[in-house]
This record gives sequence, C-alpha cells and structure tokens, in this order.
Amino acid sequence: MLLGPLWCIYPSSLVTSKRPFAYGPLIQSQFTHKTGDGMTDPTGQYQMKSTGLHYEQTTDGQIKTIKTYAGTATRFGQISGTLIITQPLAEAGGNGLCSWAGKALLEDGTIIGSIGKGTTTRIGNELRANVSIIHTLSDGTQVRTEGVMEHGAGTFSGVIYDVD
Repeated sequence: MLLGPLWCIYPSSLVTSKRPFAYGPLIQSQFTHKTGDGMTDPTGQYQMKSTGLHYEQTTDGQIKTIKTYAGTATRFGQISGTLIITQPLAEAGGNGLCSWAGKALLEDGTIIGSIGKGTTTRIGNELRANVSIIHTLSDGTQVRTEGVMEHGAGTFSGVIYDVD
C-alpha cells in the first residue's frame, strides 16, 4: 500500500537518509525520536509480498515496471499498492525513478490513501534493490519509507519514518 519506495533525480531534500537500508531484523518504535543528525528514528516497519508484475513501454521509449504488493505495516494494518519504476531501456537492470499508489485498511475501519515518489537503487549484481519513497497520505501527513525489494523472493520490506 503505502510504505514503499521513493528516490535519484529528486532534490536532495527528498533523499536525505544517512542511515543504511535495513537488511536484518527491523526496528519498531511507537514514536518518533530525533537523533543528533536531524534524522528521526523509525516509527514502524512494513512487509509485503508481490501480487503481480507487468511491463509497459512509455511514449518516450523507456521501460515501465509495474509491481503490485500486499502486506502489513506498523500503524497502518493491511496495506496494498502499486510500485511503478521507470527506466531508460539501456538501464533496465539498474537504478530508476519510482512512484507509489496504495491504500491502508486500519483496524478501526479507516482507509488511508497514499501516493509517493522516490528512487530504486540496485544492490550490486544482486536481484535486489533499495527503494526510498516520500509518501503523502490522505490524512494530510507524510512518511518516508526505506526498504529492500527482493526480486527473486517477491518481497518488499523496510522501515517507516515520520516526516516533519
């Protein structure tokens, strides 16, 4: 749904993480805590599985990858959404810009929409990519997600940060 990716030709104000992407157990916190470097501690985590994959050609000759996911996220309950990655054809296996659109189904019955923009960065020659996204939520707030998309396993998981 909403917590996913974001990230490359965007202004540095959108991509300011000095923290490494999470590969092992993820940290979960109930509240935001400012650290000395101005970054916040994670306020949650998300885990999703791929539910679909589709490719398209853009009008300017780029390749568009459309991946759908569903899973859960701290504070957001059930989440689902679409990650769209656009890349020049010659760089189809590399880095790219991405966008996200999704929804969260909270336990109290509230539905929150999410749209976001970010980047994907391939991890060496592995079939994995770091995904960083700034999400604008339908309740007027913003969150930043930093995660890892595992192509072979069909998973997408990471951490959530509040945006001030």
